[in-house]
Amino acid sequence: MAQQPHRTRHKSFWHQIRFKYKLSFFNENTLEEVWSFRLSQLSALLSVALFAIFLVSVTAFIIIKTPIRNYLPGYLHPALCERHRLKIDKSHAYARLWA
Repeated sequence: MAQQPHRTRHKSFWHQIRFKYKLSFFNENTLEEVWSFRLSQLSALLSVALFAIFLVSVTAFIIIKTPIRNYLPGYLHPALCERHRLKIDKSHAYARLWA
C-alpha cells in the first residue's frame, strides 16, 4: 500500500482573521471573571485603526482651532512673526550669557 501524501490544512486568510477569540479579565485574588468579550483579529485591527484616525483628527482639530498653531513652523501670522523672533533672540542671548 502506498502512503497518502500528508495534507496540511491551510485555512483561508479571511477565515483566520475573522476567527473569534475570547478576551477575559480575572480578579487575581478570587479568580472571578471580571470582564470578558469576544473579538477577532479583524475587529481588533479595525478598533485600533479607528482609534488612530480619531486621535489624529482630534489633534488636527486642536492645532487648527487653537492658538497652538502659532508655535508651529509655517503657521505663524506675519504680524506675530517678528514679535516671536525677538523673544527667541532674547532667549538665545540670555542662554549665551550663562553658557
